[in-house]
Amino acid sequence: MYDGERLKQLRADLRLTQAEMAEKLGTHVNTYGAYERGAQVPSSDVLLKLYEQFNVSSDWILYGLGDPTSQAQGKPAGEPVGGDQSYFGLVPMAEAHLDAGGGAVVMSEAVRDYFAFRKDWLRRVATAVRNLILMTVRGDSMEPLLVDGDVVMIDQGRRMLSSGQIYALGMEQAIMLKRLERLPGKRVRIISDNRIYPPYDVPEGDIRLLGQIVWFARQLVRPD
Repeated sequence: MYDGERLKQLRADLRLTQAEMAEKLGTHVNTYGAYERGAQVPSSDVLLKLYEQFNVSSDWILYGLGDPTSQAQGKPAGEPVGGDQSYFGLVPMAEAHLDAGGGAVVMSEAVRDYFAFRKDWLRRVATAVRNLILMTVRGDSMEPLLVDGDVVMIDQGRRMLSSGQIYALGMEQAIMLKRLERLPGKRVRIISDNRIYPPYDVPEGDIRLLGQIVWFARQLVRPD
């Protein structure tokens, strides 16, 4: 569980003001203050700068695991080890979920966790690491490809509609996961892979593309 007291402790040890710390991390002092209060989780860019400038483990900042520099101890410079943040990009997991059915009301889009992926792989599949977000699938309308509980990676830099691809999209206050097809007359066909859900057409202006799905994962053993 993230606790801003750890970041506050680090700043006190470094003998820096909030304004000085915010400048070093490339963020606004008010945003940094929210990190220390625990009102906001540090972004992946801030976590990376904490590692690069102060040799501080993101596991310690986010979860209180180990000591601040445990990931860096005893590792030769330049060695691509698991804890070396320079080789990994941190992708946020949103609290909100994607409905693969009729559409789920977005209760929150706050970040609840971060997951590490190799940067060289992310560069091959995404427009930029900063454009990526992970969300959980709910519902059965995209079966058999995607099932309830799957995690999808959304590239928010891919918002140009390409027929046949799967997108996260918003309609009014709901977000959903669907395959899209561009139609004449500025209309879009919304398609579920599960054939029990018939496709339907909407004006292009009625939807907002949140991003294209570029990867998904499935946990085969789940808690009871």
